[in-house]
Amino acid sequence: MRDQLGNRLPTFTEDEFVLLREAELDFYGMNYYTSQFARHSTSIPADTDFFGNVNQCAEDKDGRLVGKPSGIYWLHSVPNGFRSHLVRIYKKYQKPIYVTENGCPCPGEDKMSREESVNDTYRQQYFSDHLDATVGAIKDGAKIGGYFAWSLLDNLGGATELFSKMYRLLTLCLEWSDGYGPRFGCTYTDFETLERTPKDSALKLRAMIENRMIASDNNKH
Repeated sequence: MRDQLGNRLPTFTEDEFVLLREAELDFYGMNYYTSQFARHSTSIPADTDFFGNVNQCAEDKDGRLVGKPSGIYWLHSVPNGFRSHLVRIYKKYQKPIYVTENGCPCPGEDKMSREESVNDTYRQQYFSDHLDATVGAIKDGAKIGGYFAWSLLDNLGGATELFSKMYRLLTLCLEWSDGYGPRFGCTYTDFETLERTPKDSALKLRAMIENRMIASDNNKH
């Protein structure tokens, strides 16, 4: 890592290492959307590489997708990867995990009308599968302290092409990069009027969680 990153990798004094070791954390916050296959890259890594000189792949060597495609190119529904990741992280750090973000845009949702977007069957299935994965991770020994679905509302997904050009020109630091296209919300937002309409997932998510909590309690008795 030091060879690849050089002086971009920070250094710490012995006193700073002592301070870091003494730090006590209450929980591990996890944002999870998808999983990907990784393949070692045989090329020389770029100076700006931060992935570890690997290629991220949505397909395995036999051309099989890692999961069902969503409404954005990099996100596939991979609940089994979520379950494995929760268990791995808990075993590594032994801290309760709070899932701070988990969600998706539906395929083609960026071009849907409000009436079409409200019927978000893909998102409902995504949440259902990932909540099942959360329950599965708990059965596997992980401690999950909370789960936050992303997101309450359709929001600014990032920069449009114009913003991207501005970013390159002015080196602005923008958190997102896809404009108003991908809709991650459980509530449809009309970006012209700001009128908001709950999608079906917003009305069903609570029941999804409660049903799994009841089932989990019943299994304890």
